[in-house]
Amino acid sequence: MTIFTPQIKGFLDEPNLNAQGKVYRGRFACYEVQWTDTGCDAFATFTITAAELADACESRILWTDQSVQRGIKPGSEKVAEKELSLSEGYPDSRRYILRESKR
Repeated sequence: MTIFTPQIKGFLDEPNLNAQGKVYRGRFACYEVQWTDTGCDAFATFTITAAELADACESRILWTDQSVQRGIKPGSEKVAEKELSLSEGYPDSRRYILRESKR
């Protein structure tokens, strides 16, 4: 079986290694990644458990972009942050579009 990995600027050609010469997994690793298309149209998919997702959130490595998610309320008193860490929970509904009933 040939593993397809698209050439994308910023992606490593080979994984980093730890002191023992084994693959360094870092804070989060994606296994059995499946790629579609190539170049700027490349898209990767993989499956993780709810526990892995929660750990990634707590590690502050997952963020939302409010300009494409719930959104920033027009006319907010203060400047609202565009990117929010999932580890901080639901954003302040005074600044962000949020349905309290969907919590």
